[in-house]
Amino acid sequence: MGPIPPEILARLRQQEAAELIRQQQQGLGNPIVAFKVNDQQIVAAGNTLYWLPRWKTFADFLAGYIKDVLGPEWG
Repeated sequence: MGPIPPEILARLRQQEAAELIRQQQQGLGNPIVAFKVNDQQIVAAGNTLYWLPRWKTFADFLAGYIKDVLGPEWG
């Protein structure tokens, strides 16, 4: 096949650097899947999508999600 073109090598290095940063921020587990649609924060956890109008950031989701997962007796 021949040598890998420099622009492809550069893109691979960018992707590797982005993944390293993600791992440093989020750990070695699955990446956070979150995105915004019309200023609405949507988060995927497992096979479920979560959203509430009051969530503006991923941290907003976490604050509510942990209460749901751990139950009212935790809080």
